[in-house]
Amino acid sequence: MSTTGHESTDSNPSTGAEIIQGARLSVAVGFGLFPLGMAFGLLVTQSGLAAWVAPALSLTGYAGSLEFLMIEMLVNTTALLTVGLTTLFVNFRHVFYAFSFPLHVVKNPVAKIYAMYAMTDEAYAITVAHPTGWTGPRLIALEVCLQIY
Repeated sequence: MSTTGHESTDSNPSTGAEIIQGARLSVAVGFGLFPLGMAFGLLVTQSGLAAWVAPALSLTGYAGSLEFLMIEMLVNTTALLTVGLTTLFVNFRHVFYAFSFPLHVVKNPVAKIYAMYAMTDEAYAITVAHPTGWTGPRLIALEVCLQIY
């Protein structure tokens, strides 16, 4: 406490510290995501798709189980309407996640769009397990790390 009765700025974590904290919170889940990503890549190539399809799906359809379903839909050239409905049904639970996910801490509009895009089951589980202390940098760092894994 300072002599004016306000908290000192030293008690406010720096952006760098928040990014590190977000990365730290992601590590345990990352141990599970890394082998899952390797299995996904192997499945893509064993399905006869080009190797670049794996990272392309992970960037454009970053949605866990949906990515695995997309392999089969791509191999069978599934109709776009079916792909869209499958995506809606598989990921509809995220609508409910949004009610308690700490999106409100992300102030930058571009970062907020990314935070919504990267709201996965794993990110949700981590924020629920650690319900307080979220900042925009911490949340974005967590989600970026999870996507990289």
